[in-house]
Amino acid sequence: MKLDKMANLQRYILPACLMLSVGATTLGCGDGVDSRDGNLRVDVIGWGPGVDGTLGFQTTLPNFPGAQNVRVSLTEPATGRVVESETFAVAQRNARLPKLESSDGLRMQFDVLDAAMQPMAYGATPLFSFSGTDYVQSFRIQVDPVNSFSPVGAVLSGSMAQSTLDPRSISSMGIERWLGRVGHAAVTMDGGNKALIVGGGDAISPVRAGADPNFRTPSDGRALSLHDDLMEFDPNSGYFTDLSFNPATNTVFPGGADRLMSARAFHTVTDIGDNKYLVIGGYGEENGALSVLSSIEMIDLSLPAGSRVRPLLDANGMPLRLSGARVFHSATYRPVDNSVVVAGGVGPGGPTDVLATVEVINLNAGTVVPGPALATPRAQHEAVLMADNQTIWILGGRDSSQALSSTSTIGVSGFVTPNATMLQARYDFEAVRSSDVAGGGLVVVAIGGFTDMNGAATGSVELGKLGRDSFNACGACTLSTPRGGLEAVELPNTRDIVVLDGRKSDNSRAGGVEVLKFASLSQGNAYSASATGAQSVNGRADSTATLLANGKILLTGGIGANSATLRDAEYFTPSDFVAAPAASEF
Repeated sequence: MKLDKMANLQRYILPACLMLSVGATTLGCGDGVDSRDGNLRVDVIGWGPGVDGTLGFQTTLPNFPGAQNVRVSLTEPATGRVVESETFAVAQRNARLPKLESSDGLRMQFDVLDAAMQPMAYGATPLFSFSGTDYVQSFRIQVDPVNSFSPVGAVLSGSMAQSTLDPRSISSMGIERWLGRVGHAAVTMDGGNKALIVGGGDAISPVRAGADPNFRTPSDGRALSLHDDLMEFDPNSGYFTDLSFNPATNTVFPGGADRLMSARAFHTVTDIGDNKYLVIGGYGEENGALSVLSSIEMIDLSLPAGSRVRPLLDANGMPLRLSGARVFHSATYRPVDNSVVVAGGVGPGGPTDVLATVEVINLNAGTVVPGPALATPRAQHEAVLMADNQTIWILGGRDSSQALSSTSTIGVSGFVTPNATMLQARYDFEAVRSSDVAGGGLVVVAIGGFTDMNGAATGSVELGKLGRDSFNACGACTLSTPRGGLEAVELPNTRDIVVLDGRKSDNSRAGGVEVLKFASLSQGNAYSASATGAQSVNGRADSTATLLANGKILLTGGIGANSATLRDAEYFTPSDFVAAPAASEF
């Protein structure tokens, strides 16, 4: 902090030092700091060119071509506030860095700037709290080029490498349980600081409409390569850790504890709050053959290790099940009545057994009751919870023979109401509810998807507003690469939508990333499409994309080259920066 600000510390706790390791040099906040005060240690690694120009992991800040300055900012992402910021020349390797404010939900971010002071590379800590009594907190920042992919780095034997699993878990289990997978689910945990990867399977080829997936036969005696594991990804270490691994004993919990009771793929995992998640349906295995599941499991991360997975129970302590087994369904948490609404999907009668049934899991009563049937059977549709926290908008999907353009809304009263019709029939697409306040949280953006049972892909984008009679085409944001099976993530600061992954009409991977740049919902062109040119490092389709609190999007698993399921992960670093601070008020 600059000297002329030193007299104005009433907003801050007692002086707290940030130690930022960039290579062998530690950057600190000056002399005379009370060693009893709290401090934050941040180690910087990166994916980029080294001193010899070779691209790879660096144990220091990479030598990004054109980098002139580094800006380190203490931010509060929930409010978009920049608490304090300092900028120094890359060549300087020394700076007086921001003070820490006593607060919750802080993040220290690291922007590498070009000559025009525009961010060209980015990294950040997870969210953390600081009270002055946390004497040392240590984090690691992975700094990567903006709008690009990079492998996820972990420290292995003192060097940087792409990691799949904490090596302690591998040795304790005797076999490596982090296997290639598709049909898994990924959700955030710990306030977005970590990701939880649930289940999945090792498929031989991408799954297409009208056909059951083809899972491999493993070498350990199981008939199908379906996974029952829960993997926690921690960006601070770069490792995936199997939750069934007990670090206290360096062994796995006995009896399959902290694993799914039924291995499954293409299930849903629904966040119901309080570190709890419902795992519903999906493909499983019965008598050595592929089956469709009706079971419901609860993951409760607030419980002691070894007891975090159990069946969802009714008031009498008996396991609850759906009345109809299903896969490729939707499961949406409805906060207003603490329920999960399960809609549509494919039943046990095969790929053409498309369902119109709706079931409501009442978490307060511990019951599963029938809901009102959809007017049209549908699977691989989208279900979006609207801003009132009670209306669920069901969009598109497919029946047994064609893609659908119809939509319906399910209200808390139980009624299913026909709603606006999309301009393009589509399934296996993405629907994102815009968070822009101008739209009142009522606008949904439908992106990409497949338009027929042969897998013809579309790049069209359209906007629908709940209550209107029609959708509006978004010509300015048509994707340059038509794709289905894609992932779309809305960014919290810019409200841009990042479109990743997916497959083209010929079933090849659509590896490039496009960004729907947000303008305003009040304008004719609310979004405009912009191709980044970035290509996945590992080349994947059918992966999951999870926005972490450190600002990076984590892509996990999927199918890569030669139809091999992938067992690794990578980051995409979007351009979604908290604005640089205005002139200081001090």
